[in-house]
Amino acid sequence: MRQAKTDAGYIIAGDFNEWMEGMPVHPKNDSVMRKVLGHLDRHVSYCESWTGFRNLGGLMDLARDGWPEGIETLRDMEEKIGAQVASKMLNMRKRRRLCRGAAGNEYDVHAGLQGRHDKAWRASRVVPQHGRSVDICMSLGAPATAEQSRLFYPAACALVAARVLISAGYHVRLFACWHSGHTYKSGSAPETLTKLVMLSDYGQALDMRAASLVSHGGFCRYFILVRGLMATPYKAQTHLGNSLTVKRQCAELALRLVNRTPAEHVLFSPLPGASQHFQAEDAADYVVNNMLAHLS
Repeated sequence: MRQAKTDAGYIIAGDFNEWMEGMPVHPKNDSVMRKVLGHLDRHVSYCESWTGFRNLGGLMDLARDGWPEGIETLRDMEEKIGAQVASKMLNMRKRRRLCRGAAGNEYDVHAGLQGRHDKAWRASRVVPQHGRSVDICMSLGAPATAEQSRLFYPAACALVAARVLISAGYHVRLFACWHSGHTYKSGSAPETLTKLVMLSDYGQALDMRAASLVSHGGFCRYFILVRGLMATPYKAQTHLGNSLTVKRQCAELALRLVNRTPAEHVLFSPLPGASQHFQAEDAADYVVNNMLAHLS
């Protein structure tokens, strides 16, 4: 795991396995961590809404055993979205390039007068866009009042978009970010905190187990939000801060912190909201109209 204070706030970043191994709680946050765990232990209904389980034991079982239901749902989403993005992907994978030759649809008089008849005609042809590199960020975070299930479909947009682009010949890197503000007690602490989880790099197969777990609201709230915040060297707020939309600058700085050069295109999944009833059909529209549209 790597940590750094930057002009864009504090950043903590690492790959999925590093987050699973956990990080020691910083001494400044020992008491805060005890308060958070105590609150979840005493308020069973809140714990169930916030994590999906009546106690943290269920969450630990999820981390150990994986989330087969989540993987199945993600695959169902990919199948449903596939038909909608087929025509869109056809346009994304191609662009027109101007070519010169002995035949075409536009004659270059100057080339003809110079005797270059084999280059006098101009025509545009379609060329494939295989090999382009794309970074996809799974945006994490939601108000504390949002049930953990509300976090799934927005985050799943990133995974579905990644799998669709890979099948179209793109080089895809997938990572997750939780960006939050008001996370620390007042003082010299940074205003924001960005937590990055690397899920796959270019050329690597997508780890469906890891990606499904990170898209589980309870898992990312505890293993990424709580653990990440408590490992930083600043006094954390007991309410754990407010979720913010991930800024591209923060995502790129976090990637550089783990020795990754950001791609030209960085696509972001939507940030979940407390009152947002975001379902599979919404995810399909978002992937096509908001994420893939940026590659046209």
